[in-house]
Amino acid sequence: VPFVAPDQFDLGPIARLLDNPDMREKARAALEEMKTPSAAAVLADSLGRYDADFTRACLLALARVQDEHTLPAVKAMTDHGDPAVRSAAARALAWTGDVLLIRRLEGVANRADAETAWEAYDGLLRLADAIAERGGNWQHAIGVYRHVLAEAEDPITLGGALNGLGRFGDETVVPDILAALDEHGVEAIGQPAVVAMDRLKGMNTHRALLEAYPDMPEELHPPMIQSFGHKQESLFMPVIEEAAASEDPAMRWAALHALLAAELPESVDSLTALAEDEDDEIAEAALEGLADMASRFRQMGARDEASMAYLAVHGLTDDDELRRVAVERLTEHPVPGAFEVIMEAFDDDDMEDLSPALLAGVARELINADRHEEAQDAIDRVLDRADSTPVVEAILQHLGDVELDFDLSDRLGFVRSWKIVGPFPWDEDDGFTVTHVDQPDVDLDATYTVDDEELRWERVRTEDVAGHINLMGVVGPHTHCAAYAWTTVHVEEEIDVILQIGSDDGVKAWVNGEAVHEHNIDRGVSLDADQAPATFQEGENEILMQITQNLGGWGFCLRLTDADGMPLEFEVVE
Repeated sequence: VPFVAPDQFDLGPIARLLDNPDMREKARAALEEMKTPSAAAVLADSLGRYDADFTRACLLALARVQDEHTLPAVKAMTDHGDPAVRSAAARALAWTGDVLLIRRLEGVANRADAETAWEAYDGLLRLADAIAERGGNWQHAIGVYRHVLAEAEDPITLGGALNGLGRFGDETVVPDILAALDEHGVEAIGQPAVVAMDRLKGMNTHRALLEAYPDMPEELHPPMIQSFGHKQESLFMPVIEEAAASEDPAMRWAALHALLAAELPESVDSLTALAEDEDDEIAEAALEGLADMASRFRQMGARDEASMAYLAVHGLTDDDELRRVAVERLTEHPVPGAFEVIMEAFDDDDMEDLSPALLAGVARELINADRHEEAQDAIDRVLDRADSTPVVEAILQHLGDVELDFDLSDRLGFVRSWKIVGPFPWDEDDGFTVTHVDQPDVDLDATYTVDDEELRWERVRTEDVAGHINLMGVVGPHTHCAAYAWTTVHVEEEIDVILQIGSDDGVKAWVNGEAVHEHNIDRGVSLDADQAPATFQEGENEILMQITQNLGGWGFCLRLTDADGMPLEFEVVE
């Protein structure tokens, strides 16, 4: 019936079952489950008609149904001769949050016997909670909690009053909590008192707690230290740090939990000290917490704090993987003191697989921090390991727009000075079979006529650090055509080299008149897209490239490396 009976449904058959002792409770439960005004009215009409136990059950049902039309009948039950009924009536009125009921429910509590006092006070505390949650009568709610603290003896009831003060109180309730502790003792209400003080919010409240802390029972000092950590306020850090340095292990444990909960930058030094504690369990937990805190700082964007924590972790742990993580995080934002750690890591055989590209980011951070000598050291080290495209890309990403004391493009092997001529008509199907400039034996003084336009070789130098030549700007926005680029480089001795070519679109390359590479493709320029092995002779070496164009972008770049992929030392002959 509770699942199908709507409001205003004729509940007479169910109401009549209340007169049946065998069916009474089942009928009451059905009415409670309905939670309709009609069902609430039937329950209210039954009040006082049956024995005290059943009347109490009906009142507790009405406490859950919460129908305002039943309140007059429920109020009448607060004068019932049975204290259990009166206490249940108090519970059934509490949800209203009506300040005019305070005196009535206090009277119920005052008249309760030992067996019903808890429920009577519970109704009064629930009323105070509802008043506080509704707002506008804060002082009345706080007054109820104080009244219960002054009158009740049961630790559970006292804990309920303390809980209310913690949820809704301010600095003015701190003396009430401490007075209750003095009267009833730590053993009886120490835990709910600490919970209440933990819940209190506001800077004035925090100051009041901090001022009261020295005079609190010593048994409460460890849990209060933990509570101070939950506040996440720098105000509490001195007393937490003092606890961290205590000779009492319980205080150090409490300080450890507080420091981890506080998540404040000031926590790092004390956590570092605890990670070296003589108690191995404390030390292990502190180190683990320090690593977690470093990760949280990093996620929050607190870069300095994260790096200081990772620096501490690196110096404390023996775990290779954790040390590796610390080094990688330090490279993201190398605070003072981290540079030596990073350099040692890159020289450590056990960490040889650390990406040299990380050093490029370190160098950028050091430059930003005006730590130029350390930055130069990092740059030199990463350039010594620039034997792969990912490392070169990282160097360009981090240092490509930074003013340096040397030419980064030259150090990475980019060719930036060319003589260029074009455009010449070209068809993708022809590939590289058509001769336009008598390639590979070109005459740089020659002129070429295309569609009545005279073309000449023109010197072009790009300032792009990655050596990118935009042929759209140099030759013009053409389609289905080709251009040629020529340069001469000088090396000190014969050497095997690799032409690292990027082109948009296709490309063919010659070295000293010998074709070394061709790739008929439609693509955009990307660093080191093609590798063309070749041999340079001692002295000057001529490089010629044909770059084709279908549609869209048009350009190329060339980087010279030795056979191992390291940037080649050379000079462009202008």
